[in-house]
Amino acid sequence: VGAAAFYRFDEPTLTALIGLPAVTQLVTRGPDGTPVATALSLRSGDVRFYHLSASDPDQRQLRPSHHLVDFLLQHAIADGCRAVHLGGGAPSLYRFKSRVGPATVPYCVEKRVVDPAAYTALCDATDRHDGPFPAYLGWTP
Repeated sequence: VGAAAFYRFDEPTLTALIGLPAVTQLVTRGPDGTPVATALSLRSGDVRFYHLSASDPDQRQLRPSHHLVDFLLQHAIADGCRAVHLGGGAPSLYRFKSRVGPATVPYCVEKRVVDPAAYTALCDATDRHDGPFPAYLGWTP
């Protein structure tokens, strides 16, 4: 899909992420039922986070990312969440996300393990315990 290597994840890693209790996979399908976009949504407390989305560039006319975000918002409301964090990104991505709502909040990316059991489970599920943080993603320097 043209994403930088930093954002490419192999099947065992994605399967392990999708298998976590706080993760929901969102899928938008085209008129024939084939998937045209997907994203992962993570829940922490009463906040949902939009994470790792991708869409088929040949299906842009269907606006699959718009449908994903709409479904995410509906899912978050039904799930009792008070907020949805769409994350950051390049200027064009920020413009897209800022159309959803006017509020912005500061955020940062931490590179530390706050839940050792969950981190170990991901490393075990992908059989990756060494390498750049986070090890379960299997990045090579």
